[in-house]
Amino acid sequence: MDEATGPFQRDQETMGQDEIREFILSELADIRMTDQNTLTQQIIAQGGDLEMKSDEACSITGSLEGKLGRELVGPEALDPTHLTSVNRLSAILHESMHQPPKKTTGKQQRGQEKKGDDQNH
Repeated sequence: MDEATGPFQRDQETMGQDEIREFILSELADIRMTDQNTLTQQIIAQGGDLEMKSDEACSITGSLEGKLGRELVGPEALDPTHLTSVNRLSAILHESMHQPPKKTTGKQQRGQEKKGDDQNH
């Protein structure tokens, strides 16, 4: 998926669970230094899901939050017992996208502060 036209450039509310899953697989392939086709074949062989380590899930979550410019999940959702598979992480992230933002990233906050400074002058 081309990043310039990928789901990150659209309204985050329209990013569906399939797109989130695709993002997860892309990031997981990078982390595991393999290709997405290999992961897809493993998913099929394992009955439709793929186990992952919590540190992989945290890294993927951080990447998506960076792309969207907002925090998606709080510390309670990052419990290693919740981050055990591609399907679980996909469901957690999809649900989080439809909640109010936890907070914006530093990049967005700096932009908002700058706007505020410009309006004060």
